[in-house]
Amino acid sequence: MALTTSQDNINRSILKFLNKDLRYRCLILQSNYLPVLDTISKNFEYVSNRFGENYYRLKYLELFDEIGAKSCSDVIEMTKKKSNNSLLLLDGPLHFITFWSNNSQSRFWGFLSTLARGPGVVILDVVRNSIFEEDFDAIGKSTCGRVLFWKSRLSIMETRAL
Repeated sequence: MALTTSQDNINRSILKFLNKDLRYRCLILQSNYLPVLDTISKNFEYVSNRFGENYYRLKYLELFDEIGAKSCSDVIEMTKKKSNNSLLLLDGPLHFITFWSNNSQSRFWGFLSTLARGPGVVILDVVRNSIFEEDFDAIGKSTCGRVLFWKSRLSIMETRAL
């Protein structure tokens, strides 16, 4: 499948923002256009190959159990396990987060912002007002304007120090 110019720009941005020289490698991509998130997800193998890493796609449905959303602790443990040796794609939208308390949401985003093991984590989600802004800052948008990029504040400070 040929990449569109916009998709190619998104792929290059992912590779740039997940620079292997950085200690903190978590990137959030948000869009209210579900077909755009779907295209990014389908092309993620290309990104992982260029990054030189295997990847694991954790689909949002895997973050629910027979009762509802898995607990924050369970999702953090899954994320640790899957991202330790592979580039991890949390393939959203991450609707399960809305079932958690504000404290659990804050704990989840705080964990991701300090994640320093493994090749990195990329999160695909819809645009939402969330408390993750305590730990992440917007760093730009795609050339088509439909995708917002967020990085952890620790990673941003680290990039400035390089």
